[in-house]
Amino acid sequence: EGGAIHCSEFSTGSLPDCTKLSSNVLDVDDGDYLVSAVVGPQDILFASSLNTSTGTGSLYMIDPDTYEPYYYAPCMVGSSSIFYSDLAYMENMFGLANGMLLASYGPYLIIVNPANGSALGIINEFENDIVGIATGDAYPLGSGLYANEVFVIENNGTVTYDIYISNAQFQYSTYSQM
Repeated sequence: EGGAIHCSEFSTGSLPDCTKLSSNVLDVDDGDYLVSAVVGPQDILFASSLNTSTGTGSLYMIDPDTYEPYYYAPCMVGSSSIFYSDLAYMENMFGLANGMLLASYGPYLIIVNPANGSALGIINEFENDIVGIATGDAYPLGSGLYANEVFVIENNGTVTYDIYISNAQFQYSTYSQM
């Protein structure tokens, strides 16, 4: 607040009980790690993995009762196996983007259908690797157009926001950079 610095304390002697995500489908000894997660449609937790040996990954759904990840789909664009370094859920968006997952891989944004894990479209507009993505709401631009509030952080510190994804197809344009 007002540029003030705020600090907090916590006691390691009274930490809350947490349930560790674990699974027989991930083999840490073979280089499998969960790297990102997002709460998607119908409050389903999705997570993506990275196999550090192969550079590929998978999309998982997490059982809300046991916290066990279950294999859902490979992370693919076309016939290329990739991994998703970050995930976001596009809730309250305009057009075809509404209800979809948004994933990042290198300098690409990938629109993922949560119903089956398939890649529906790719946005290739960024010069640097994407290190973070987040979504907000859609808002009108006028003339029947809407902007979907999407924030993309690149590894050079560039933040791009307000990505428009049209109703008829996955076309996009970015409106602002910070």
